[in-house]
Amino acid sequence: MRLRKLVVALAVAAVPLVGLAGPASAASGPQTFNLYFVGSFVAGASNAGPVVGRGPITAFGSAVNSGFVVDQFGQFTGNNQLRFPAGTVFVNFSGQLDSFVFDPRTCVTNIEGHGTWTVGSATGAYAGTTGGGTFVNDVTLIGRRTATGCSTETTEISHITLTGNINVPGSAGLAA
Repeated sequence: MRLRKLVVALAVAAVPLVGLAGPASAASGPQTFNLYFVGSFVAGASNAGPVVGRGPITAFGSAVNSGFVVDQFGQFTGNNQLRFPAGTVFVNFSGQLDSFVFDPRTCVTNIEGHGTWTVGSATGAYAGTTGGGTFVNDVTLIGRRTATGCSTETTEISHITLTGNINVPGSAGLAA
């Protein structure tokens, strides 16, 4: 719990609190979304955490990851819901692992990957939003050392950065 509070505090500190009102008019341009996930890890299961948007969508909200499974070639697909006060952006992604390093002495796994993302749909003030770009992810899984090795219960600490370009039509006068 202490770690979750630290990650949320870091996410909030990463964005100045001024300018979080969302799009003031139809907006198009560079967009960054930073997603943070901390909690129990279950392969293929959904998880949630804070998201910070900077660009045409400048807001703080929550992200829900659909959960995904990496195939034998290190490739994966899935989707995220980026929920902000003014609406939700549904992001589809596909990617591949760049590295997967497990240390059996510490029960820590470090995973890095990259891929592409697109806006699948959006609601509220973001209805009609289009666009996409690339992402990088950095995941650490922390297991517990037992007398017989590593436990299967792990804690996940993830940071995913989505960068690209989006167009948010018809958002005049709406606040996030």
